Amino acid sequence: MMVGKHADKRIVIEVDGPVHFEPRPPFRPLTHTVFRNRLLEYHGWTVISIPFYEWVPLRSIAAKQEYMRRKLGPLVADRGGGGRSPQR
Repeated sequence: MMVGKHADKRIVIEVDGPVHFEPRPPFRPLTHTVFRNRLLEYHGWTVISIPFYEWVPLRSIAAKQEYMRRKLGPLVADRGGGGRSPQR
């Protein structure tokens, strides 16, 4: 689990291995995982789940970085529209 805060959002990233899902496709989350996510959300956290069956097939660093951008993008989008400020 990785926790953090971006602007006014509390975000937790859960890397969920096989023990969090039914053993066969479609790999539905098990009760304890659903409960954990609901409990975190109840306490004000936004839960981002990184399931093993989506992560493992990503072979390159670039593919993993793009995956994380897609997962986090809506939550950490720059509201100012300008991106990073230039280094001085």
